[in-house]
Amino acid sequence: MSASAAGSSCACGDGRSSGRVAAAQVLVRNIVRENRKGGIAIAGQACPVLEGNDVSDNLLHGVGVRGSTRPVLLRCSLIGNEMCGVLVQDTAMAVVEECRIEGNRQGGICSTCESSTRLVSNRIFAGSAAQQPIGVVVRSRSHSVLEKVGPLLCTEKGRPPA
Repeated sequence: MSASAAGSSCACGDGRSSGRVAAAQVLVRNIVRENRKGGIAIAGQACPVLEGNDVSDNLLHGVGVRGSTRPVLLRCSLIGNEMCGVLVQDTAMAVVEECRIEGNRQGGICSTCESSTRLVSNRIFAGSAAQQPIGVVVRSRSHSVLEKVGPLLCTEKGRPPA
C-alpha cells in the first residue's frame, strides 16, 4: 500500500501500488514482513500514526522516516529487520512509544542528520548481541529524548545495563 497527498507520502512494503488519502493517515494492526526493501517508508510532510503494527524481517529498515515528517509509532513490534528497527533522518520528528524493538541488525532506533526522536516506555533489546549491537544510535546533529526507558534498554554488548 502506498499513499500520497499534498507533498506527503507514506509507502508501505515495496511501494508497488499508489493511491490518494488524507495527509493524516492511521495504520492499525498490520503485518509488514519480508519485503525486499524496507517495511514502511514515511516521507515528505506526512504525519501518520502507526499503532499495533508488526514490522519484521524486512531487508532494510523496519520503519524509515525522512523529510519533515512527524510520525507516531505506538505499541508496534519492530523485530529482526536487516538494518535499523526505526531510522529517523533529515528534519523528521518521530515519537516512538510503548514499542518492542528487538534483534535489528544495525540498531534498534537510529536517529541521524537533524532529526528528533522522542522515545517513551519502549522495550529495546538485542535478542542476541550479534543481531542488534546497539539499542539507540544518535548521530550528527540529531536530538533524542528518552523517557521511562526501563531496564531493557541494551548496552553495546546487547545486555541490559547493570
